Amino acid sequence: MKKASLSDPCPAGLRAESSGSLWCTNKPEARGMAPEQWLAKGKFPKPSKAARCPATYRSSLDFTECYTSIDNPPAVRLSKGRPCGPDEVNEFDLWCTSRFDHLPYSEIESAAFGDYAKLLDLAAAEGRPYSTVPGNGQENKASPGIRAWYQAQGKLTTAAAAPAASGPSKGDHTSAAEDEARGMAAARGMTGSNAGQPAPAQCNSGSATGAAIGGAVGGDAGAKIGSMLGGLGKKKKKQAGC
Repeated sequence: MKKASLSDPCPAGLRAESSGSLWCTNKPEARGMAPEQWLAKGKFPKPSKAARCPATYRSSLDFTECYTSIDNPPAVRLSKGRPCGPDEVNEFDLWCTSRFDHLPYSEIESAAFGDYAKLLDLAAAEGRPYSTVPGNGQENKASPGIRAWYQAQGKLTTAAAAPAASGPSKGDHTSAAEDEARGMAAARGMTGSNAGQPAPAQCNSGSATGAAIGGAVGGDAGAKIGSMLGGLGKKKKKQAGC
């Protein structure tokens, strides 16, 4: 409903759409907080914006903090250049992480790839090649230390992705993170970004490249890659003359 003037209150159960609006609404107010503010079960400052976060943690939107949305997350401390203890795992030569053995590896892998994807955006914004992002080139983006621990324990299981019609043969499943890594590797080959060199002139725009790679990978992984590269993550018809 519409108020007669801005100074008039809205009826009970309604609120003004904005401070300068005459209209009243019963829709809930949009969240004004960043995800790390209303999802975080734990957080701590990062030593630098470009630093990777440890197991189950992701970088905040301003890259100044690591936060996690899971209950009972691992214990984490800065290594400060010193060796980690016998019950701790060295992550990215930066963190000493412990008390994570209750978590499935797939949960750590999912958060790790999310953090890696954020730092790809930061590298692009700062004009740095993707090779400067810790974890670049690995088949998954969790720290080598964490992956080695789970592998030694026989617990290195990932979230299996449904194979595409033209993808791997039956029984040859890959995780969503591995699919995304495969797509990003293809992206680097098509754009030359991994070498830090400008891409050669091509018919493909960034949007078309993103769509092509996203379509090749398929599924949620393909959609995410396509979105990251400016495309829709779906196959598009080849343009005339390309």
